[in-house]
Amino acid sequence: MSYQNECQQILDVFETELRGFVCKQLETLIGAGWWKTRVPGPIKQSCRQRRIQDQNRPFPPLPTGEDVDYIHIGELKDIIVRADNYKEVFSEFFGSNSNGITTKLEELIATRDAVRHVRPGIGAREHERLIVTCRDVFDAMILDIDTKPNLKIFSMGTGESQPGDENDPIMKTIR
Repeated sequence: MSYQNECQQILDVFETELRGFVCKQLETLIGAGWWKTRVPGPIKQSCRQRRIQDQNRPFPPLPTGEDVDYIHIGELKDIIVRADNYKEVFSEFFGSNSNGITTKLEELIATRDAVRHVRPGIGAREHERLIVTCRDVFDAMILDIDTKPNLKIFSMGTGESQPGDENDPIMKTIR
């Protein structure tokens, strides 16, 4: 498997975990109406439009979820760093100043765009940086990656294997 493919898998898991974390924290502290009261209007509209586009596809029909399932990572960043959300909910995890999480998520967004659009040159360096950055965010979210099977892909290897090698720790968790 290539670094490109592994980065895709890492991003899939990261985005799913981050979305779940944001939803859980906001619902726990704000209540069931958090989507209406704590998500900026343009984000709600974009998510709804993406969901409606999927629902209206004549061929092939696509499974759809709720509007929240259509949040992009950049929109998650905007929800997290929104002043009231950050102060009341996310500062507990990411510190009193939102600059740190903003920087981490913007780095992930840049890498995500390169990976998702299959730009050439995604290699070991980008792969390792992606894992380290995701782990930094997970550490702040107080996620124990060693106890969640779907997070095993974030375990750092020894540096002695390449993606797809039988000794590659990431490949061992996927097989």
